[in-house]
Amino acid sequence: MRLYVDMDGCLAKWNMQASVEDTYESGYFLHREPQENLVEAVRIVSTVLPVCILSAVYTTGTAMADKERWLKEVGLGDVPRRFVPYGSPKHLYTDASGGPEVLIDDYSRNLHNWEQSGRTGIKFLNGINGTHGTWHGYTLDHQMDVPHLVRAITGLFLTADMPVAKKLR
Repeated sequence: MRLYVDMDGCLAKWNMQASVEDTYESGYFLHREPQENLVEAVRIVSTVLPVCILSAVYTTGTAMADKERWLKEVGLGDVPRRFVPYGSPKHLYTDASGGPEVLIDDYSRNLHNWEQSGRTGIKFLNGINGTHGTWHGYTLDHQMDVPHLVRAITGLFLTADMPVAKKLR
């Protein structure tokens, strides 16, 4: 089993004022503000569960290098990561070992694709998303404190009486 966590809009706050062109600039992803509570929760969860950062990147430019450096600077440098070419389904870049795979992501399309492949998705409500009502699955909110985030995430894997855990087994 493994927990996958998206970066942009989850671990790193998204800039709604940025244009697509801005996101191609060197340093754009390096200078994103961390979502401190989720970063800390992932740091804690990674001590008890396998965690992998799963983030989309452009195939050109500095996005991958910027994201690598950003992860180190926020204390997640030791967490394994995989970078997916922008627009590709994330489930194609996982281990597919047969155990439960859970993705925390802010983008419903990613989560719908993930669940269609037989996995479990959790939408991270970051304060700017969740406005179209297409996601009806599990959610985490950016206003949750670290202990609640940790309990919600680990509960998916560790608590047999939770509906999600039963679904994963």
